[in-house]
Amino acid sequence: MKLRYRFLFPALIAVACAMAAFGSAVLGASFAARFGGERDKLGRELRATANVLESSYANYALQNMDAGDEQLREIACRQGAMIAELGGEGERSGAIRLSGRVLRAETPLRLGEHRYLLTVESDLSELYEERAALITLYRAAYAAAILFVAGIMAAIARSVTKPLSELVEVSAALAEGNLTRRAPILSDDEIGGLARSFNRMSDELTDQLARRTRFINDLTHEMKTPLSAMIGHAERIRSGRLGEEDMLIAAQTILREGKRLDALARALTEWILFKNEALSMHEMSVHMLFRDALGAFVESPQNLRIAESSQDVLVYGNRALLTALLTNLIQNALNAGAAEVTLASGIECAESPAPSGRSENGRSFAATVRITVADDGCGISKAELQRVMEPFYRVDKARSREVGGVGLGLALCREIAQIHGATLRLESAPGAGTKAIFEIRGREVEEDA
Repeated sequence: MKLRYRFLFPALIAVACAMAAFGSAVLGASFAARFGGERDKLGRELRATANVLESSYANYALQNMDAGDEQLREIACRQGAMIAELGGEGERSGAIRLSGRVLRAETPLRLGEHRYLLTVESDLSELYEERAALITLYRAAYAAAILFVAGIMAAIARSVTKPLSELVEVSAALAEGNLTRRAPILSDDEIGGLARSFNRMSDELTDQLARRTRFINDLTHEMKTPLSAMIGHAERIRSGRLGEEDMLIAAQTILREGKRLDALARALTEWILFKNEALSMHEMSVHMLFRDALGAFVESPQNLRIAESSQDVLVYGNRALLTALLTNLIQNALNAGAAEVTLASGIECAESPAPSGRSENGRSFAATVRITVADDGCGISKAELQRVMEPFYRVDKARSREVGGVGLGLALCREIAQIHGATLRLESAPGAGTKAIFEIRGREVEEDA
């Protein structure tokens, strides 16, 4: 059953029952009031007739006792009543009874030594006919009112369910792959808020799909280029027409492109693991992270300068990921053709603990630890700086191929920063070098630590 009917039917039944109960109560109260009035009127007539008969009998008994019964019947008849002698039936109490549509009032009457039953009747057919006419009129009005209320409630139900139906249609379109559909925003109420949230979700899905599509396309391109080179040189070697020097060049090309594919595979593996693996977090020193990052290089880079602060600082995170972040930042700086690369750290103490500061063993990580990797290389333009952290985007593609870059290093670094609730930004200008600034919550090492 559709939502509008699930809303409409119970509400309509409730309204119909309420109207029926109200109408029955009103009609019943009106009839009861009229009936009570007729009952009271009949009772008064009965008492008045009894008084007349008692008075007449007393006066008549002084004159002619033998003709009393006939005279009494005549007097009662003139009063619209009936009188009959009780005889040996014994005492009989007065009552007002309804027989069909006739209301009958009775009372015992003692006149001298005689007992009588005085009866007064009233035909209530007109009252019942009026009630029947009112019931018929009310039924017609009731039916009209129900139809009117049903129309109003149907309109209300439609106004409520129509946006929901449109949301269903839009969601079905999205499920079928139509990412251009959006829910119309028809109001500022909760349903309008739901439509806005749905559209934001749709926009996010569209962006995610676009990013995924771009990632797949970039990945395909990144794999296709070295594979094409490897296949081409392999075919040249297989032809047997290459000289020794050309054979060496072809082999070197195959080796270089094979290493590129291997680097790409390892980078993709790290990418997937970083996104999906449940990571353990713990406290560690920045000096230790520096040593881990430098240990990733087979030979210590000659143009790398370490500018560690005298006071060590502690951060909270995953050691392997943070080491990978620093390693990638250093490697990117070295690949930029810089004469000197500087790795530095520092700490800025906050006046009060930040709400987002982590806590470990009662120790608040309210300060900001800043790690900087700066180089004096060729730099990056402002336009390229906006895209350099996108997967597979490379500023200098020729240089990246020479050093084996696959364009995932900075994208991985950004992911690692987001995992730790940290920030990573780049400052650069053409010819002025590049500075990568990584900021994470931390604290100074205590003297007794």
